[in-house]
Amino acid sequence: MFSVICPTMWRGAQLAIMLPSILAMKSVGEIIIIDNANVVRPSGFNQFLNHPKLKVIDKGTNTYVNPAWNLGVESAQFEQICLLSDDVLFDPTLFDQLEPLTTKDVGVIGVAHDTLKKERSIKEQKITCGLPVKLRAVTHHMPLLCWGILMFMHKDNYSPIDARFKIFYGDNWLAAANKKAGRTNYYMDGIQICTQMTTTSSQDVFKPIGAEETDKAEGIFDEIFGVGSYRQEKVYDDMEQILLKDYKEKHNYFVALKT
Repeated sequence: MFSVICPTMWRGAQLAIMLPSILAMKSVGEIIIIDNANVVRPSGFNQFLNHPKLKVIDKGTNTYVNPAWNLGVESAQFEQICLLSDDVLFDPTLFDQLEPLTTKDVGVIGVAHDTLKKERSIKEQKITCGLPVKLRAVTHHMPLLCWGILMFMHKDNYSPIDARFKIFYGDNWLAAANKKAGRTNYYMDGIQICTQMTTTSSQDVFKPIGAEETDKAEGIFDEIFGVGSYRQEKVYDDMEQILLKDYKEKHNYFVALKT
């Protein structure tokens, strides 16, 4: 059974849309909302406050996403963990499908880039539910960037994220920790996910923090996980090669249709 952990500054409208469906899932034992905004919550949210599965942690200040993940996992009552961004629309039956697959022997299960539908307008976001999820091993240096917007793992496989990373690199940290422990990380294929991506972290106020974390990321990963465990250049090279491969395959497919 899952503990779902979702830090929010109430900028992602998808959270309010997803909340009733997630609460209704038998494979979800609790949803832990970490309120990082200290602002008036969206209308309609308070109706869920008395739900027995819902827990809200409000420190009165922005703890930032990675410390919020650490706090949420520490508070979690169940053995399986879902780390959810507040701007993600997905099929809630994923919890039922992934419950038997999220074991101590498996690393982190995240989002595959080619499952994303990146409509910027919330009104345009639609997904097909009931599609069977398929797991595909992450075989390159690091998972692609969207991987961390929705992640599933066993609680025992969560490695608390270093305090030097507040906003970024949390998903890379979890991937590296599980890789070092000999566990395979996975992508979810065959499903549809909508997101507006970086709804909160793209704000100007967070850019200096992001720049600072980027400058020191490789050194911290070398220190904790071994030299070469994270290299920005390798991440970019993998992205370029994989996305270019996808483009060529789609181009060839449409050329074949025309001929």
